[in-house]
Amino acid sequence: MNKKAKYVRWLLVTLLLLSAGRVVGFAVLFGRESVQMDFSAFYTAGQAVAQGLSPYRTHLAHTPPIWDGFGLLRHSRFLYPPFAARLFQPLAYLPYRVAKGLWTGLALICIALAMWVAHKTLQARMGRDVAIFAGICVCLFHPVLTLLERGQVDGLTLLLLAAFVYLMQRGKRQQVASGLCLAVATLLKLHCVYFAPFLVLRRKWTALAGFTSGCLFFGLCSLVLDGYSANRDYVLTHLPRISQYGEGGTRDMLLPRALVQPYLSDHRNGIAQKEGHRYRLSAFEFVGNATLVDVISPRWGSAFGVSTSLMGLFLLPMIAWHLREKQFFDRLNPTAELIYWQLVVTAILLTAPITWAMNTVWLLPALLILIQCHRKGIAHPLALYLGAIGLLLAGMPDPHGYPLIAPYLNDWFEYKYVIAEGALLISTVLLLRSCFKTKIATG
Repeated sequence: MNKKAKYVRWLLVTLLLLSAGRVVGFAVLFGRESVQMDFSAFYTAGQAVAQGLSPYRTHLAHTPPIWDGFGLLRHSRFLYPPFAARLFQPLAYLPYRVAKGLWTGLALICIALAMWVAHKTLQARMGRDVAIFAGICVCLFHPVLTLLERGQVDGLTLLLLAAFVYLMQRGKRQQVASGLCLAVATLLKLHCVYFAPFLVLRRKWTALAGFTSGCLFFGLCSLVLDGYSANRDYVLTHLPRISQYGEGGTRDMLLPRALVQPYLSDHRNGIAQKEGHRYRLSAFEFVGNATLVDVISPRWGSAFGVSTSLMGLFLLPMIAWHLREKQFFDRLNPTAELIYWQLVVTAILLTAPITWAMNTVWLLPALLILIQCHRKGIAHPLALYLGAIGLLLAGMPDPHGYPLIAPYLNDWFEYKYVIAEGALLISTVLLLRSCFKTKIATG
C-alpha cells in the first residue's frame, strides 16, 4: 500500500470513528433526556397486556397509571395487532429507563447487522475502504437519528427484511424461514403485508407458505392469549380508526379534562412524565411524512383507499414486466435479487398508508447496491445518478432540525423523502433493466 492509499485509509477510519461516535453519543443523549415517544407506546402496550388490560386504551386512571406520558386521547398510540403488544411485555417488566436503553442499543445493532446481511446477500467483496465508506454513510444517514430519537422499531424490521431476502436464495428450509421473517416484520409493521403479492409474482411458494404459516401462527397465539373479542375489537373498531387517523383523533376522543389537567402544563412546555421521571417530548423537529399517500389523500379520499390504488397502479406494470421477462425473473443472481426486493421495498414505502421518516432506514441497502453496480459496470449512469441523489436527499438533514441547511426551497424539504423514494424507485427499475439487457441478471 502506497502513502496515498494509507492516507486515504486513515482518513476514512477517522471519519468512521467520528461518525459512529456521533451516533452513539446521540443515542445516549436521547436515552437520557427524550421520552422516545414511539417506544413509550410499545412499552405501555406491553404494560397494559401484562395487567390484563387493552393495549389500545389510555389507562391514565389506573393505579399506577399505565400511560405513555404523551397521549391525551381515550385510545392509546399503539397501532399494531394484539399479539405485537405481547412481544413488548418482557420489556415492560423492566424500569422504563433500562428498557429504552436496551431498545436503543438493539436498534443500532440491528441496523449494523442488516447492512452486513445485505452485503452477504450480494456475495461481493467490496474491499475494506469501500466497507468503511459505507459505514460512514450509514452513520450520517439522518433518519437513523430520527429512529433513535423516537425509539421506533424500523431497525429491527430492516434486519428482518434483510434476512428475508438473504434466506430466500438458500434451500427450501431457509425459504420457509425467509417467510417467517417476513411474518414477524408484518406483525411489527403492517404494511409489510404488501410483500405477499410479489412473492406470488415471483412464484416463491415456499417463502409464501412460511409467511402464511407465520401469520396464522401469530393469529392463533393471539386468539389463545388475548381472546376472540380482543382480536375482533382490533379488526372492527381500532383498525378502521387507525387507517383514518393513525395515532391521532378528534376532540370527541379526548380524555376527560379533569384527568389530564395535572399534565397539561408539562405538555405545553414539551415535557412528558413517565414512571416518575420527566423527559423531553422531542429532542428535535423533523420532516415526518415519507409517503405519497399523505400528499394525495387529503384531496382524493381515505389513506387506505389511496394506498390500495397506488399499489394497484404499481402492480399492473410489474405483472406485465414479469410476464415479458419471465426467463430472467425465474433465476435472478444475488445482485439482481437484492435490486428486485429493494425496488419492492421502495414502492411499499412510497405507497403505504403510514410511512414516517424513521421507516426510510429501509433504503440503506440501496447504498450497497449502487456501490456494487458501479464496481461491476452493470448500470446506466442515469440509474446510479438517480440512486445517489435519492439516498443523499433521504439522508441529509432538513431545515426543521438544522435551520441553516439551505436558504431557499425550504418548502420542498417537506417532500424530501417522497422525492427521494421516487428517485430510488426509478433507479432500481433501471438497474434491474440493465441487468436484463446485459444478460447478467442470472450470471
